[in-house]
Amino acid sequence: MIDAAIHNWVVQKNGLTIIDTAIAHIDTRFVYSGKGDYRGLLKETSIAAKLAPILAEVPNWVAAAQATLNGDEPIIAPGLQCETPFTCPFFVHCNPDALKNKAQLAYPPEDLPQHNGLAAQLREDGYDDLRQVPNGGVLFALPALLAMGLLKYTERFFKLPKGYYGLDSLFLLLAFMAFTRLQSIEKLRYYAPGEWGKLLGLDRIPEARTLRNKVQLLTDDNQAKGWSAEMCSYRMELAPEQAKDRLLVQAENNSAEIKNLDEIESKAKTVYGKTPQAATIIPNYENLY
Repeated sequence: MIDAAIHNWVVQKNGLTIIDTAIAHIDTRFVYSGKGDYRGLLKETSIAAKLAPILAEVPNWVAAAQATLNGDEPIIAPGLQCETPFTCPFFVHCNPDALKNKAQLAYPPEDLPQHNGLAAQLREDGYDDLRQVPNGGVLFALPALLAMGLLKYTERFFKLPKGYYGLDSLFLLLAFMAFTRLQSIEKLRYYAPGEWGKLLGLDRIPEARTLRNKVQLLTDDNQAKGWSAEMCSYRMELAPEQAKDRLLVQAENNSAEIKNLDEIESKAKTVYGKTPQAATIIPNYENLY
């Protein structure tokens, strides 16, 4: 409401006439019909009648802000308040010696979502900017990976002998490898294990042979199929409408594939006779055309 009042006041001060002011909110009666059609999701509600008392206060807020700008800078030492709940854009202005140059402030460790103690650890290791951390960009995907349930069912389906590297570390490492386009475990041999370890909050990642052996343990008893099925169910519950759309598209694709198989079977009869089932192997489909 306050934001709307300020925008309303600015527009009027620029000589424009406002007919109405409304706030758009989600219509709880909206039903998604699929195919990306979200018309009707938002409903506009007029708030013009409620803005009058707030509009009367806007000039006072502007005058107070102008008085602050015209006055001397407050004498307050930089501290935790400069980075909580977010980094102040004037931090370097108030504390020019904190970093070597302003460019280094572009991506501080505290910008990591849900960073907890990771930001402090990175600074302790000498990283003032996330761009200094090799492959550090993958950490921005961490909240999304957790929200999508990457670690939700690991302990239910997988077991590892007690050791330094647990299930969480292994699954995150494999996910980060995918984000950095490392297509095989063997390629990790050419990267510094200590640098990759920092991404996981460890001093180093397992060597290729150790990682390969642990992945083998995770797949020995076919647990991956059960885990994959549970993950599919969980993600479909997170976005049921999207899942429905994907299933419909998959059904259409399957239908098209079945038609292709029917055509192949029909052509196979011309090659093998009326009972193509007797031919157990068809070497090359191109031979049927």
